[in-house]
Amino acid sequence: MKSDSFKDAISDPAEWGSIYESSVGARLVSEVSKYANASLYYWRENNLEVDYVVTYGKKILGIEVKSGSESVSPKASEKFKACFPNSKLILVGKHGLRYEEFMKAGLPEIV
Repeated sequence: MKSDSFKDAISDPAEWGSIYESSVGARLVSEVSKYANASLYYWRENNLEVDYVVTYGKKILGIEVKSGSESVSPKASEKFKACFPNSKLILVGKHGLRYEEFMKAGLPEIV
């Protein structure tokens, strides 16, 4: 963390975005570790990416995390769905699944 305080961190959009996204990742690591048939990845092709990819049994879930008013990149979303046609893609943030709801949910509810 670059800032010396939480107050400084939340006032810097780039730093807050990193903290926000990392907290979602930490939650996913915790949840995935509970299930033998679950794994956590990220996906990137050229300059298109999805922050986290969870496999749970035969299910594939792409998770984009946005701490501000951004939405999922349509190009990244389309490419991800083309690569993984049976997948589901969700947004954690203001325009998707609320952060608080995501953090309370278990892996079976998310996927």
